[in-house]
Formats: sequence, C-alpha cells, structure tokens
Amino acid sequence: MDELKLVERVFAEADPTPEAAAAGRARFLRHMSDASERAGRLPRHVDDVPVPTGRVPHLLRLARRSRWPVGGLALAAALAVVFTLVAGIPFAGPADARGLLLTAAESSEARSAQGRFTHYEVETAGITEVGTPDRPYRMLVRRIDARWYPSSSDDPGWYSSRKLGAQPVTDADAEVWRAAGSPQQLESRCQRGRVYKDGELMPPRPCAKVDVRPQEQAEVIKMTGGLEGFLKSHPDLDVRTLPDDPALLRERLLTWTRGGGLGGPVEGDADQLWAAAGVVLFQPEGPLSPTVRAAVYRMLADLPGVQSLGRATDPKGRQGQAFTRTADGPDGGMGTSRIILDPETGQSLALESYERPGGPRTGYTAVLTSGPTDTPPTAS
Repeated sequence: MDELKLVERVFAEADPTPEAAAAGRARFLRHMSDASERAGRLPRHVDDVPVPTGRVPHLLRLARRSRWPVGGLALAAALAVVFTLVAGIPFAGPADARGLLLTAAESSEARSAQGRFTHYEVETAGITEVGTPDRPYRMLVRRIDARWYPSSSDDPGWYSSRKLGAQPVTDADAEVWRAAGSPQQLESRCQRGRVYKDGELMPPRPCAKVDVRPQEQAEVIKMTGGLEGFLKSHPDLDVRTLPDDPALLRERLLTWTRGGGLGGPVEGDADQLWAAAGVVLFQPEGPLSPTVRAAVYRMLADLPGVQSLGRATDPKGRQGQAFTRTADGPDGGMGTSRIILDPETGQSLALESYERPGGPRTGYTAVLTSGPTDTPPTAS
C-alpha cells in the first residue's frame, strides 16, 4: 500500500471546516486499522478517536508492527497530516472494550520477562462485619503480600506479608465502634458458607480474627529449592503452565473452574472465565509471564458481556481503564466486579468487587508490583 496515496484519497474531499477535518481524520484511522488487519497484525477496533501530537511513539509502534512496506518519507508525510489536523486534542485510545483489551495485550507482550526474580506485590482489602447481632458494624481490613519467585533453581525465593490493620468503613460504622469502646481485637460475624474443592463440599472454616492495629514489620520467609521449592504445595492453578494461546487458555481455565477451582459452583462459561481471569491477573500462583497476561486480555476481549467503563482511578490513586461484566448466572454467579488496567503498559492495576451494580465497593485487590527484578528483599 502507498501511504501517500492513502492520505490523498482519505482527505481529498475535505474542506477547511472543523467538521470535515474530523470526518477525514476518522476515515484515516479506519483505513489504518483496515490495512493493519489485512496484514494480520491488528484488529479493526480503531474507532473515531482523535490522535494528538503526543501520541507519535504509539503511532510509530503501530506502523512498525504492521507489515506495510512503509518508507521513512511516506510514513513521515502520512503522520504529518494527522498531526496538523489534530494537534492539541487529547487522545483517548480505542473507545470499545475489545480494542482497549487488545491494546493492553500488545503492550504486555512488549514487557521484559528477564530477571533474577519475578517480584509480585499485592494489597488486598475486604469488608467484614463485626460487633453484636443488635449492634453490628463494618470494618475495612487490609494486608500486603509479596513474593520473589526465583528464575534459577540455584536461587532461593522469598515470601512476605504484613497486616495493615482495619478501620470503620463509614462514619456510622465508626460511631458504633467507638460506642463499643473502640476495641482493638475483633472477630468477624461471618456466615459459614459452603466452600467447594474439586467438586466436594469442604468443612466450614472458623470466623476470621480482626486486628485494628497495623503490623509493625512484615514477616519475611525464605523459600529454598528454587521455584519448585517455592511452589511445592502444588497450587491448583499453576500459571507457569498456562498456554499463551487465548483459545487453549480458555479451555484450560474452564477445566479448572468446572473442577471447583473457584471455590464453588459458577453457572455459565462466561461467568467462569471472567472470574478465572481475575484469579490469574491478580492472585497468580507462580510468576505470570507477559505473554500469558496478554492471552488473558485477548480472551477477555472475546468474552460476551464485557464492557468498558472508561477512565477510572484505582484504590491506590492510579489512572487506568475500567472494565466490568455482571455475572448472568441464575444466582448472579460471582456477583459484580470491575477490572482496572493500563492499556499503555499492559499492567493489571486492580480488581474491585461490588455488592451490586452501582452499589458500594466490598473489597479490592491492587497489584503494587509485578515484573522482573534482580534485587531480593532487604530483609534477606
């Protein structure tokens, strides 16, 4: 394809009005997407979205990844037309969920996977009900867990955890807690629900203890025997063995979920895959490779019912794109949750759970660190 002729054809009928310029820009982006799709590299999901001067590196990446016979002068001329028309307009990226997820997949594949360790650090938070039956209140309980998975069998690994304490969820909860004497040690008023493993009902677990005060120092445990020694408990879902082909990954995850991997029955393949993706992205057992993360994104891109919520701020104040899928099983499946990720870097940021669509947030998992490192924990 001759890009100069493409640009000439796209903008040939444009007049100087802003409306015509916007229409020409949209046609140009669609032609770019069509050409890339025919080359077998990019899907047709570049919508009518403005592209500013600040997006030059991203456009160059798209051109390099396609199989266009692009010469330096042709590419420069084509991009110059775009920059002239849209300079100063904020770029939003693909507007649809599928386009954003496919962009995140490509970004994830570009990330490095080389390092002495794979460092994974996550903060989890959940709301638990405490108090008495006649005076209940809710507390937000948080903790941080970190792992250093070794790349070599000659290196040890490390695991650390630190409880961040608990605090009342709302002012009303705080009032009840203070009226109860502001206790520092609490026990959750849990419902001993049904827990399944490998399709069998497990014995009920005891209710959780809640400590309001944060733990002063993290507990650091050294794990010997390389990665195999680290994972000697044989996790139900070892992410090291997951395929990076989306179709094969889908079948593997369905096999796991149908065997009780989610801790209970979940109706519907789409419900199961959405929930399993949350486990792989935010609570993986083992080092999650950039290519497998990309496969999860591509699987979600083809999952029915996944919607983009636009830009969002995660629980740690980071900006990303939010996606949701309300479970459609007869009992609501796993409920309502949303995933926040950064399509530009391919990084998974947070998984949030909600009581109901548009209702209060009941918990979250925020990935603080995920990637290769050569540095073990300082406590080692």
